[in-house]
Amino acid sequence: DGGSTWQDVYSEPGTGTSLPSFAEHPTQSNWLFAGTSTGTVVKSTDGGETWKNTGAKVTGPITAITFDAVAQNTMYLLAFNSKVYISNDAGDSWADWDSLRQEERKKNPTLPYTSTVSIQGLASLAADPNISGMLYAGTKSGLYRSRNAGRDWEKVNIIESAEQFQLRSFAVNPKNSNEIVFVAGRTFYKSLNAGETW
Repeated sequence: DGGSTWQDVYSEPGTGTSLPSFAEHPTQSNWLFAGTSTGTVVKSTDGGETWKNTGAKVTGPITAITFDAVAQNTMYLLAFNSKVYISNDAGDSWADWDSLRQEERKKNPTLPYTSTVSIQGLASLAADPNISGMLYAGTKSGLYRSRNAGRDWEKVNIIESAEQFQLRSFAVNPKNSNEIVFVAGRTFYKSLNAGETW
């Protein structure tokens, strides 16, 4: 009813644990996900009537949950100041790319080493709502982009003064992937060409 009345659908049973993130699946409105400050994902597939814990391998408070633009069962989450995790089974299990690379090398030790940009101080995460596998991460040292679901990252050039602040808020226009915005310090930045200029 537009916020006139409210119903409690989930309460954290322990004291000292908060729910810093919450997300509704973009196409499955009964799929709800909440991330706890202790690194657990709680999932409901019936609009909040029942819940189950997932994400046992996540380390750190979960501050963002987002969804792939095309693959319905692919999701991403951010463990604050730690790692980006991926799920390919609608949030039932989670893994980070460091662990997935190690598993790949165990299966095939002759795989060539793949260098990747290391990002530190992760503070925000957003998936492009139009391009599958495209992620943006705001950090304490700037803005990064992944074109392959978080496996590899590249730095996005932003205004130098903005890199002095941790980028805690970021979004992509759902109707135009070239329009991206973020907040650094007390300033709002906007690009109309996917980060080429601001």
